[in-house]
Amino acid sequence: MIHARDVFLSAKPTECYPPCYLRSDIRRLTVRGAGPRGRGNGILTGTAARDPHPTSANRPAGRTRTDFPRRYDSVAMQSRRARIIQQAQQMLAENGVEGFTINELSRRAGVAQQTLYNNLGHKEAIIGAAITEQHNLMLAALPPFNGENLAAFIDRASLISGCIAQLRSYASAMVGVFFSPSVDPGIQARLRALPSQSYGNLIETARAADIIRPLSDKEADLLTTHFEHLSYGLVSDWTAGRLTTEEYRDEAPTITLYALYPYLEPHARSEADRLIATFIQAGRIVPPIKAPVLEMADPTDDVAQGKTR
Repeated sequence: MIHARDVFLSAKPTECYPPCYLRSDIRRLTVRGAGPRGRGNGILTGTAARDPHPTSANRPAGRTRTDFPRRYDSVAMQSRRARIIQQAQQMLAENGVEGFTINELSRRAGVAQQTLYNNLGHKEAIIGAAITEQHNLMLAALPPFNGENLAAFIDRASLISGCIAQLRSYASAMVGVFFSPSVDPGIQARLRALPSQSYGNLIETARAADIIRPLSDKEADLLTTHFEHLSYGLVSDWTAGRLTTEEYRDEAPTITLYALYPYLEPHARSEADRLIATFIQAGRIVPPIKAPVLEMADPTDDVAQGKTR
């Protein structure tokens, strides 16, 4: 027979399993004949009775206290995180950042507010994660990009515009955040990086394809900033109704071309001049390329239904 005090007093703290394992064993214990206030001749049965000394000798070989899986690595926790992100994305699409509250997200996701913080951090971190993962889902639907020549960049811009055209409400919320004077700097930093990331990395990919000349740090910053502002400005005009979906898709490839033009190598500039002349004459550089239908597309959007505005 094993006394309760023998179990808890005989093992050194450094020899025990992690607390989460010990707690689960305690729940499976039964105590027979315990004296007043749990003292006396109480006898333990159950898990701890079979293994009264959870020492390093009983631990699987090569395992330490820190090797055991953390609870947030479980499949259930990953599923919960995905549900939180999905609800956050829906809230951003409906109300933007201004209408985004932790209380409402907690209610929609069916989790406690502390769970939100434990999984994703503070409010700004949750919004940033929702934005980034939405963008990553869109890119995952596109074929790999190698940027072998200037035409490949133009085609990529057409594909990306076709995907964004399926996410009108979400895009509207994002441009509102991008141009907001009070937006959290961390969220804006994530938003600023997205247009360039759509090409893997705009500058690195263009340099590898020998499309643009080597750039100084200042020139690289000017190029990416120019590209970001042109991209979000065009999306803003479209979501505000100043451009039709067809016009947005026709003009989207020119954003990439205009951003790259001052830095093009001579051989690429001659091709760019030809494309610009085509745009001036025909109103488009290339016919819009059909984009894959996104799972998260807005079902009420004309583009998602195969129409144009």
